[in-house]
Formats: sequence, C-alpha cells, structure tokens
Amino acid sequence: LLPTRDREAEVREAAEAQAMAAMMARSEAKAQARAYKLTSDRREALLGCVEEAQSMYGKAGKQWTQTALDIFIKDINEQLHKFSPAQRNRVNKMYNAVKEAQTARRQRAQREMQRDRTSFEASASKYKGMDISIRSAVGSEGNVDGRGESCAQDLGDMGKQ
Repeated sequence: LLPTRDREAEVREAAEAQAMAAMMARSEAKAQARAYKLTSDRREALLGCVEEAQSMYGKAGKQWTQTALDIFIKDINEQLHKFSPAQRNRVNKMYNAVKEAQTARRQRAQREMQRDRTSFEASASKYKGMDISIRSAVGSEGNVDGRGESCAQDLGDMGKQ
C-alpha cells in the first residue's frame, strides 16, 4: 500500500508544480506587459514634454531653449527604433521642424551679414575669386612689352625697333 500512496503524492506534487509554473508564467507575462506599458507611457510623456517645449521654441523670451531642444530632439531621433510607429511619426515631425528652424536661422544670419557689410568688405568679396595679374594692369593694350599702344605712338618709329 505504501508504494501506491507515494506514487499518488508524486503525481499530486507534479500537478502542483505544473500549476505553479503556469501561474508564474502568467505572472511574468503580466509583469512584462506592465513594464512595456510603463515604458511606452514614459516615452509618450517624454514626447508630450518635448512637443510643449517646441511650441515655445520661437516665442519671444524663450530663445534659450533652442540649443538644448535641438540636441535633445536629435538624440531622440537617433533612438527612433525604440519608439512605436505613431511615436516615430511625431519624432520625425519634430526633427524636421528643428532642421527647418536651423536652416532658417543660418539663412537669416547670412542675410544680416550681407546687409551689415561695408563697401570695402563687399568689394573684397567680389574681387576675392577674380584672377587679376599685376603685369597686365592699366595701360596694357596688347603690346608685348606691356607699355601699350599709346606709348608706341608717342615714340613713333623708335618704339618698333
């Protein structure tokens, strides 16, 4: 009789172990789902904060946010694979807006530099890329000696020798 009871106890213990394993698996799955939801909610809150900060981006008195926000959005864009598809679209929109704002700032700065230049700076930039030879400057009208035709006419026949 004893061996039969031991067998029944083993079967009962095995069933309890299986039930415990199933319960642990369900509990672990719930914990993972909760962790995923929490992470997703954190990312959603992060994007909400960034969007709110970006709405203040161009407003007067909030210029100090630009550099930090630009860097932060760039970092978020580099970690795009961690976000859901809907969140990726939001990140892409923010990133594109930042790039457009940076381009506009650069262009505005260039226009201001062009406007604030003196006539000397404008002429210097105009002649910077030109090819000017010292030897063929004023008076060079095509003669080999570089003195020009006016000089040859003044000298008469002597200039052709």
